[in-house]
Amino acid sequence: MTRTYLTSILEEVKARVGSIKIAIVAPVGNITTRKGSHKAAWAKIIRVQLSQMGYDVEIVTKKETWDSYNVILLEHGMEFKGSYNIFGGATDELAADLLRITTAYGQGKTLISCDWPMPDIGEWIQKRQGNCEPKFKELDYSYFTAVCGQINGYDRTTMSGGICIGDSHILSQWMPGWEILRMDGKTLHGALEMGLDTLVDDHHQTALFYFGNIDIRHHILRQSDPATAIQTLVWNYVTQLYALRQRMGSVYVVHALPIEDESRKLAKVGYYKDTPFYGSWDHRNWARTCFNELLNSWAPQYSIEVIPHPETFVGTDGRLKFDVMEPSKGVHISPEHYRTNLEDGRTRWQS
Repeated sequence: MTRTYLTSILEEVKARVGSIKIAIVAPVGNITTRKGSHKAAWAKIIRVQLSQMGYDVEIVTKKETWDSYNVILLEHGMEFKGSYNIFGGATDELAADLLRITTAYGQGKTLISCDWPMPDIGEWIQKRQGNCEPKFKELDYSYFTAVCGQINGYDRTTMSGGICIGDSHILSQWMPGWEILRMDGKTLHGALEMGLDTLVDDHHQTALFYFGNIDIRHHILRQSDPATAIQTLVWNYVTQLYALRQRMGSVYVVHALPIEDESRKLAKVGYYKDTPFYGSWDHRNWARTCFNELLNSWAPQYSIEVIPHPETFVGTDGRLKFDVMEPSKGVHISPEHYRTNLEDGRTRWQS
């Protein structure tokens, strides 16, 4: 498969204009500066990937100017699915934020859409101009459409021999020098149906996989025979990992995450069938334990290395500690406890 890499685009720009200075920005909303924010972690990973390759790159918040940058990376947000969700409506403040895009384009800056083909912001504006504030009403949606049509996107940030692949939890396992494929909301069952071999490319010599948390949270205990369902799921996982191991240098698989206490309030974005999880803590912890024990038993037989989570993640009661989780109502580990420190790119802990 032919993929487009951000670094290839940047080298083309560099050859054309000379030195480049890169801003990672949110086209709508803001990239938070909170160190514990899982939502900001994706922008920080891009920053680390580029900075370690020698690029001058910074995350620029809503309050800061784009003036000193000649390359603008439009990072749409981890919950972006092709369109923006806005809070507060089509306001004059939002209009001012959007005008930064067309202004930067008019100044000759290079704009690049992160991870997605550039959405048609003009069409999005037009749909909201019937009920909006005055400055938003004045936006020339047709010009926005034309500008967005000139903005390219890319598939991956960098090309590397190693790749980390998983659902949204994969961010916590990423390591500098590796590619990352984030498949938000993807169950292990769904990834296996796709085929793990479809997620790696010929140039990859090492791969790390991290799936299963969503299956345990929402799906395993809905099966008529959960024990058999877990065995089948893990066996198929190991079988596909082994097939990859036969043609790659190394393959790693990460344990399912410990289960947090049921008292934690969770955001509706993580619900399935109107519930934050299915089954009691005891039952889900049993499923997680079975899942991890089967990985421990089967994977090493096929030269697949199993990666456990740090023991410090778990309290004396066996539950995932709230203070290692993102501060909001999410289910993810806080970036402050990721394998890689996203503030400086250094490794916090080894497997």
